[in-house]
Amino acid sequence: MIRLGGILLGVLVALAPAALANGDAARGKAKGEQCFACHGETGNSTMPNIPSLAAQPAGAMFLQLFLFREKLRDVPAMTPFVEGRSDQDLEDLAAYFAGQTLAPNDEPHDSARYQRGSELSQRLRCASCHGMGYKGQVQVPRLAGQREDYMLMALEQYQKNERTGIDTNMVAAVYGVPAADLAALAHYMARQK
Repeated sequence: MIRLGGILLGVLVALAPAALANGDAARGKAKGEQCFACHGETGNSTMPNIPSLAAQPAGAMFLQLFLFREKLRDVPAMTPFVEGRSDQDLEDLAAYFAGQTLAPNDEPHDSARYQRGSELSQRLRCASCHGMGYKGQVQVPRLAGQREDYMLMALEQYQKNERTGIDTNMVAAVYGVPAADLAALAHYMARQK
């Protein structure tokens, strides 16, 4: 069963860019009204530990929604919103949020933590998967401008191997990174444009 799931995900990741050409942002907005309560109508979350979805690559959005729907990534709060949704529904939602503008993070930054986060992002080679400027690419999410609290929570979950899905590279990337460094990395990424 696990092997079959891995094969299915491999095919999905390979086909995602072509499939997402069918996503319709207008339909996605109409289908996404339930999403707005937590993620914001424009995809800019103001709720603690809830990610901003604005400007996420459509492939990354589709993949996460697919993982939630197929119960390959267990986030109980998301289950009722993806159950029974078609692939077209997921494509439309992904197209809508991908087309939204990310609100700038105007929170002040701590120079020492920011510098440490910058050094860590280089050492951990974050751009090799998340792209130049950490804007995400294909099925890999945008980190730039993501909520700091959410980013730190996600990094901690990866480090504890509590975040399921297909992101096994992230578990390895943050293995053994001290807690203060994870916080510095989240601080740095949240302040990227």
